[in-house]
Amino acid sequence: MGLFDETVLIFDGASGTNLQNLSLPASAWGKNEGCNEYLNLSAPEAIAELHASFLAAGAMVLETNTFGANSVVLAEYGLESRMEEINRAAVENARGAIAGQGGQGYVAGSIGPTTKLPSLGHIPFEEMSQAYSLQVRALV
Repeated sequence: MGLFDETVLIFDGASGTNLQNLSLPASAWGKNEGCNEYLNLSAPEAIAELHASFLAAGAMVLETNTFGANSVVLAEYGLESRMEEINRAAVENARGAIAGQGGQGYVAGSIGPTTKLPSLGHIPFEEMSQAYSLQVRALV
């Protein structure tokens, strides 16, 4: 059965909240405390375990741990140059969790808002658009 044969798709949820509630060592965060997306690189096993728990609870679609993994948000942690690496690792973490649970499931790229708004003059629209475009390409 394929994605378009499904009558209902159940997505995972609350990844950020669940990640913040984990008892991860300070070394997992490094100097990037609060940047859940960094955990794709520093603690991939924790991300895979979270994904696996969603699958075990009945989720059919795993959202990548990339809600804030665009260059605009990552720049706040000095990680903008690692945007592509972080997004690709997130896809691999989700795919690995699915493979570890029998291979049944789908991966959806999670893209959240930046922390800046063009309407308030925080960032030019073109810069924000470029950040999203680069993130989408990395996820694909």
